[in-house]
Amino acid sequence: MSRVDVLVAGAGPAGIAAAVAAARAGASVLVVEAQPVPGGMGSVAQVHTFCGLYKLDSDEPVFANEGLASELANRLIRAGAAAAEPVRMGRLWVLPHDPALYARKAAKWLDAEAGATAEYSVALTKAEAADGIVRSVTLSNGGHREARAFVDCTGDAWLAGLVSADTRMEESARLQRPAVILRLAGVPAEWMERERKLTLAASIAEGVRAGSLPHAALGAAFRAGMDEETVWCTIDLQGGEAWDPLHKDALTVLESDSKTMIEALCAHLSRLTGTKVSVSGWPMRPGVRESRRMVGEHVLTGEEVLRGARFDDEIAEITWPMEFRETATGPRFRWPERAGGIPLRSLRARGFSNLFAAGRCLSCDHDAQAAIRVMGLCLATGEAAGRAAAATALRS
Repeated sequence: MSRVDVLVAGAGPAGIAAAVAAARAGASVLVVEAQPVPGGMGSVAQVHTFCGLYKLDSDEPVFANEGLASELANRLIRAGAAAAEPVRMGRLWVLPHDPALYARKAAKWLDAEAGATAEYSVALTKAEAADGIVRSVTLSNGGHREARAFVDCTGDAWLAGLVSADTRMEESARLQRPAVILRLAGVPAEWMERERKLTLAASIAEGVRAGSLPHAALGAAFRAGMDEETVWCTIDLQGGEAWDPLHKDALTVLESDSKTMIEALCAHLSRLTGTKVSVSGWPMRPGVRESRRMVGEHVLTGEEVLRGARFDDEIAEITWPMEFRETATGPRFRWPERAGGIPLRSLRARGFSNLFAAGRCLSCDHDAQAAIRVMGLCLATGEAAGRAAAATALRS
């Protein structure tokens, strides 16, 4: 398939939704994904909860954006790949899932969608554009693909960067910190009860003070999995002053540095619980929360998110507060006055007639990105971008 109507770069939640939406709109679609499986951070980084599916500050879990976001959630629930019901996390509702099962179900969903084809372990290496129109991409496997419209769901605005579209990225010191997420075995279930978790946190702090644990262990947070045998450990990482999520070497260094710390943490947990604690599931890569973003026809701002701005061309309701992780010491939240929206103009690349973006690299500032990057909103914005790209392609 050398020419399609719509080419989607990236098969995370945004890319999956973009591909399905474009195909259902009657377009022929090709999805290219650099990782060996679809799912994005929810599979390769083991982000094990779908955040942003449900309305803000709701007493009951109510889907905020009906469509593919709710369809995928229900598919995962029926397949046993997600919890039977969402769970309350403070003021928010989230849907726990199993990352490996999610990846398999996402792949089957794409395979079954008529008009959509996916290629994995394939990265973008080059793109051609002229007069504000993206024409084609070259892939790491040597393939050359032409399309009438393109959707950048890479999370890092790789396609936008390759065609020299306007992009922005915060300075390193201000970027949301990356994280490593591990599946642990051997942690007794009772240690995930509230009082025991407080004891665990205090013990880690004491280990850091005593020098038996590195300072980075203070960024560890624990959560029970979908079964009693699974405990998830999320560790926010500093990344260093020169942290640059666009450079592969930076991710490699993070992985190397974190393994020594994780070995020490598992040894500490083993002594604390009296059982052998080990890593039963390593992520394919660290979790990146913020990277480069495309500049669109509208740049969604944090001020708009906080006041709950609504738009004439609104395509999704914002479902998450601003969650800042600019340091490795846990989240800092800012809550909006009311739920606002995301305009279609924030998905359209400035200066290009056939280039769109969805997910965490859509057009917004640093503060707004802290609210819109969650997977539920990636699904909703991906669906809107896919429909818009299909309409553009089928008109041309």
